[in-house]
Amino acid sequence: MSNSKPGRVTLKMVAQATGYTTNTVSHALKGKTDISGTTAAFIRQKAQEMGYINDMVASSLRSGFTYSIALILPNVANPFWAVLIKGINSELRKYNYTSLIMDTDEDNALELKAVQASISRKVDGIIIAPNQQDLSSLQLIEKNNIPYVLLGRHFPGEPMNYVVWDDEQGAYMAVSHLLKMGRKRILFINGPHHISNSVDRFRGYCRALAEANIPYDPMLVTETNISAASDNQELKDILKRPIIYDAIFAFSDFIAWEIMVLLSDAENLQEIPIVGFDDIQSNLRIPIPFATIGADKRLEAHKVVQILMDKINGKNNEIQQIVLPTRLILHGR
Repeated sequence: MSNSKPGRVTLKMVAQATGYTTNTVSHALKGKTDISGTTAAFIRQKAQEMGYINDMVASSLRSGFTYSIALILPNVANPFWAVLIKGINSELRKYNYTSLIMDTDEDNALELKAVQASISRKVDGIIIAPNQQDLSSLQLIEKNNIPYVLLGRHFPGEPMNYVVWDDEQGAYMAVSHLLKMGRKRILFINGPHHISNSVDRFRGYCRALAEANIPYDPMLVTETNISAASDNQELKDILKRPIIYDAIFAFSDFIAWEIMVLLSDAENLQEIPIVGFDDIQSNLRIPIPFATIGADKRLEAHKVVQILMDKINGKNNEIQQIVLPTRLILHGR
């Protein structure tokens, strides 16, 4: 008995099984119209029974396309990014594309490795939510002439394609909502200052306070780890600080939910309104009263894929920078 590993099913094997030439089989499996419908259906059925899978490597050598893109994100454990992954993959299928998903955990070294792996796999394009600690990963993408689009974050002044939310206006609406509730000492738990979202949301926070003639208090603004899903000691320390606050604006829903858990034993939890950012609840249907800032994620997925496909196919060489409008959403109110 031979212990050799059997080879994969080839076009030649399907041709032998059907009695047609490899050229005819190839045309049938590609859906070309020079093959009769009956013949094509027979060949496709036989190929399926045999377990034939198209050799994408060989196809890419012929066409110059792998029909794959890299989706490089900072934290796929965050439901916000999971929702976008689903939306982006749905859009990619319209173009017969698949994605290679990589998680950088907000780490520059991991981001660079993800970009290197993407290039080595000859992806046709890259969608990336950059860590923004430097430009090294994006410079490597550009050196290799790979089309790419930034998702959710941007570098002000840089000629890069991106799709982002209006973070400043979203933060402004969140803080204005709390101010209308009569809250004046709003604790803003922001993300790292090197991320564009943090900068833009801080600007919106300050604008809302200024319009309400409430002095800015630096003691009420702090940063936390935005990747931690549990045991965020940094966040625990923030909430234990001896400062007086009557409301909280969190960088993300992810952080807002963790704050709720950490404050769950406090007697005044119901007296401290919390506003998050990302509107994950619209997608996950979590049955808790919650205020958050959201945008159209389906439109976001559509736009980022559309821009990338335009770049891959050379349809639009103009820099496209799209800012999606945000809105205040009151769940269960």
